[in-house]
Amino acid sequence: MSAHAVERAYQAIQKSQSGDIKNPQIGKLLADLFGECAKFLGGFARVRLKSKVPEKEYFAFEGKDKISRPVNQALYVGEVSGWNDLLGRIAKRDFKRADALKITEAIYTVAISFCAAIDLLKKGDQKTPGTFFISGTPKNRSGSFEREVASICGSPRVCCAERQQRDLPR
Repeated sequence: MSAHAVERAYQAIQKSQSGDIKNPQIGKLLADLFGECAKFLGGFARVRLKSKVPEKEYFAFEGKDKISRPVNQALYVGEVSGWNDLLGRIAKRDFKRADALKITEAIYTVAISFCAAIDLLKKGDQKTPGTFFISGTPKNRSGSFEREVASICGSPRVCCAERQQRDLPR
C-alpha cells in the first residue's frame, strides 16, 4: 500500500461533480478515502498521549520522524461499517433509533483518519484536511462537512465529535 493511494483517493473526491453528502457517489468516495487512510495508518505504531482533559484518552500514529495529531481513543473506531450505516440512513432519511454516538464515531473516524494520514504524508500540512473538512466538501464550499451532515441528521450536536453521549439527541 503506497502513501500515494491516500492522495489519489482524495483527488478523486476533489474531481467529483458532487459535494453533496446525500449523493451516494460522494459517500462512496469518502468510504474509499477512509479505506486507503486506514491501510496507510495500519503501518504505523500507535503511541499513547498524556491528556490534561479528565476522562479523555488520546493516541497518535507515529512514524520515524513524524507523529500525527491526537486521536480521541473513545471516538476512533477504525472501521468503515459505521460510515456505511450512516450513508444508508442518509439515503433513506431514517434516523429513528439511530445511535447518536455511533454517528459521531463514524464521522470522527473518517475525518480524523484523513487528517492523521496527511500529518504523516506531508510535513506541516494542516491546510489539506482543514480545507476539505472545514471549508466544505468539493463543489459545495458553502459550509463545513460537519454542518452538511448535521443538516441531514437534524441536529448539529449529532456531528460534534467531542460531545459526550449524554449531550446528544436520542
